[in-house]
Amino acid sequence: MDARLKNVRTICRFVLIAPSTAWLRCRHRPLAIEVATAMTYDPALSDADAAPSYARALQACVGSLQALARPTATVFYRIDASGEPVDFELFGMTAAMHRAYVSRYRPLDPLHPSRCASQPGAVVTLASQLPDERRDTSSYWTGFLRRHGVVDVVEVLLRDGGAVLAAFSLLRLAGDGRYSAPEIAALRAVQPVVEAALLPPLRAVRGIRRIACDVRLTHREEQIARLVRDGRSNKAIARDLALGQPTVKTHLLRMFRKLGVSNRTELVGALFL
Repeated sequence: MDARLKNVRTICRFVLIAPSTAWLRCRHRPLAIEVATAMTYDPALSDADAAPSYARALQACVGSLQALARPTATVFYRIDASGEPVDFELFGMTAAMHRAYVSRYRPLDPLHPSRCASQPGAVVTLASQLPDERRDTSSYWTGFLRRHGVVDVVEVLLRDGGAVLAAFSLLRLAGDGRYSAPEIAALRAVQPVVEAALLPPLRAVRGIRRIACDVRLTHREEQIARLVRDGRSNKAIARDLALGQPTVKTHLLRMFRKLGVSNRTELVGALFL
């Protein structure tokens, strides 16, 4: 077994050490992964505090998964009411690669929630959905994954009452090799902790969006809204999404009308605070 993973056992127990700290403990010593703050998420938080709490929990979980499995890139996304992945958070994936996925390859993804959510486990490997012998005839593999140098993908699903609410995609490029069996086992061990850390703040953020936005936004509008929240200018948004600036402005004006707001600050407040 990889020496780095000797302390990562498939049989782990979840121990609350302090009111604001959660650790995974394995047989020999504590695993050096801390999910702070998220485990004691307070449902009575104000709307203004809910989104930052969610962001902190997400960053902690991304760091934990990166320490365990060493993905080259990580993508976190929510699942909307229609079963589509939305509200992507990119960690190490280029905007160009993400655009290619969203614009063309998302329906072909063998790890799309509509395909892997029915799996009994919460950690689903690319090999289980697209075996090696089928890859040369898969346009998703030849046109997307292989073209971008991806050799392996693992999906870590977060369930709420049996339904998949969100997921992480952990991608490996050729230089990093495929995931090993111990790494997959480690992800299965840590998945319940990640799920427990993220679900409460994730539910709160989703609730705020439902209350704030009675009219459904399109996928493109959601993308632009998130970039506005991150402080991106219209010019930067146009560059990131390969759009013209007039198109970005049109989308913004349409969102203003839907939400009954008049500027970018009010837009962010209505959707994220």
